[in-house]
Amino acid sequence: MSISKKKTLIPKPVEVQVMPTKEIVSDRIYSNYIQVSHSLYDSTLTFCDIPPADSEQINADILKSKKMNAPIQVEVVIPNSLVEHLIKALTESYEKHKAKLK
Repeated sequence: MSISKKKTLIPKPVEVQVMPTKEIVSDRIYSNYIQVSHSLYDSTLTFCDIPPADSEQINADILKSKKMNAPIQVEVVIPNSLVEHLIKALTESYEKHKAKLK
């Protein structure tokens, strides 16, 4: 009796360029404050939109409590393995932006 061994095929990685599309339309989200936190496996980017303190009472409350509410617009959780790529992409994009301003 012969025992046959099946080969497990491991797919080879293929480099592809991801092209975001606007097929699914969603509202644009504005943020003027970002909080970053992480766990052992994931990093969380919490995007907030802090409204202007438009009254003397609100300003007084903020100065007294030393706290300001920042309504969360969206939280994005990414695996820590992507953080380095995110930093690289943001750095490259920002450097291009700065170069255009010169």
